[in-house]
Amino acid sequence: GTEEKINKLLDEKFAFKTITFQEAYEKLRQYPEAFKKCTDSGWRITSFGEKKLLELMGDFIWIEHWDKLTVPFYQAYDLSTNTTFNADLLFGIGEVVGAGQRHETAFGLQRALKEHGLSDGDYKWYIQLKEKYPMQTSGFGMGVERYLMWVLGVHDIRSVEIFPRNRLQTGEV
Repeated sequence: GTEEKINKLLDEKFAFKTITFQEAYEKLRQYPEAFKKCTDSGWRITSFGEKKLLELMGDFIWIEHWDKLTVPFYQAYDLSTNTTFNADLLFGIGEVVGAGQRHETAFGLQRALKEHGLSDGDYKWYIQLKEKYPMQTSGFGMGVERYLMWVLGVHDIRSVEIFPRNRLQTGEV
């Protein structure tokens, strides 16, 4: 890779672009391979779609407010739009970071579990936590290997594996 990528991020004039999922859908709707239907009402952007959006809009894009049934149940709902308070950051090969607000209360969590077709019993401990300690929290996940691909200018994720896979291995690593 080059230092240019990192220096661009550190430039005080640099700003990440932000669009809603609906806006991304409108930009990509002419490319049928940019989406995959995953619920009756919801779509996900494919790897092709992520790359096409980066090509159209630039190097770093936050896509926020995804349809509530296309993301994990723990993402808090924006009840005014039927979406969630979440975002994915695209750069390099596509999505590298996913982030979102969590349900604040047990009621919100239980509603989401029901809508996602999941059992309350499997998440009893989480529901009890939200009943006893309702609070607004958030979380994120970063694809470290995807980030390393971008920083190092590597085109095959297998070249930056932190824990190389062994197809013959069984059990825990």
